[in-house]
Formats: sequence, structure tokens, C-alpha cells
Amino acid sequence: DVFDNGTVLGANALTEDYINNKTIQQYIKNEKCTIIMLENPPYREAGGKGEKATFKNEYLFKEMSKEKKGVVLNDLANIFIWSAFKYYLRQQTDSYIIYSPLKYFKQQNLINKKFIKGYGLNRKHFHAQPNTISCILWSNIDQNINEIKLDAFNIDEKNNQIDLTDKGIEHLSKDVNDQNF
Repeated sequence: DVFDNGTVLGANALTEDYINNKTIQQYIKNEKCTIIMLENPPYREAGGKGEKATFKNEYLFKEMSKEKKGVVLNDLANIFIWSAFKYYLRQQTDSYIIYSPLKYFKQQNLINKKFIKGYGLNRKHFHAQPNTISCILWSNIDQNINEIKLDAFNIDEKNNQIDLTDKGIEHLSKDVNDQNF
């Protein structure tokens, strides 16, 4: 098993040691190096019945809580998203590709960067419960945006791709919720 409580065995990306790792830092400090992060952060909300939010003891959670308050601190994925821009992406040529529910952008205002391209997908096809999930490319250029447009896709029972872009993400959500595949 390579995973343990949302971390890769042998490494914990929520620690100060991980951020200061020599191998990682050699790329971050190299101005000639463009960093493209690709991340599918672990999703875990704190506060479930009997659930212990062990990630709230980690270095990055403590650092994030100095800048952010409220419900944004209850989701482990948000720590990864926040830390990407705080510690890893440092110049305008850097970018971030994130596969995650949209709440980090829509409700929790974690990213105010330039939106490049994004897709709305049915996460059922990624071995999870049916629901809409996004895959978005963000540029590391500051930009206040209030909305984004995602190209929406689903897959039917014959594994044919269905383009729902013109119908909007709401149609994908309806498809997902009705499980009309």
C-alpha cells in the first residue's frame, strides 16, 4: 500500500521538511525552470462523526490558518491547493493543473489566478461516486475572476464521449445526479 491517511508512504507533503527538501528546492529556486504542478489532492473534510482531522496537526495547515479562516480549513484538499501557489509556483510562467471539485474556486476563493482551460467531468469514470469534477489549468498570473467556463464531457454506456459543453455544466450535473449515462 503506497498511501497512508492521504499521504504517500515515506513522504508527507504537509510538512516543512517536504517543502524544504533539497531536490524540490533546486527546481523552485531555479529561475530558468518553469514549474507545472499536476495534482489530484486527497479529499477529506474534517468534522465527520468520530473522524479525527489529523491533517490539522500538520505544518501546512498551521501556516494556512494564519491566512485563511472558516470552512476552507476543513478540507484537506484545500491545503494542497493553497500550498501550491504559496510555496511552489513563483513566476508567471508556472502553472497548476488540478483535478478537484470546484468548491475551492467557487465557494472558498482559494485561487485568484488566470484561468486557461478547464473541463467538467463525471467522476464516476474515475472510480468514484457519480458527481461533477473539474480538471483545470491555472496560470500563476494574478487575476480576479468571478466565473469560469468549463468544457463538459460525459461517457455513455458504450464508452462514447459525449460533449455537453454547449449544454453547460448544469447538464453534466443533471446527468450525473440522474445517472443517465
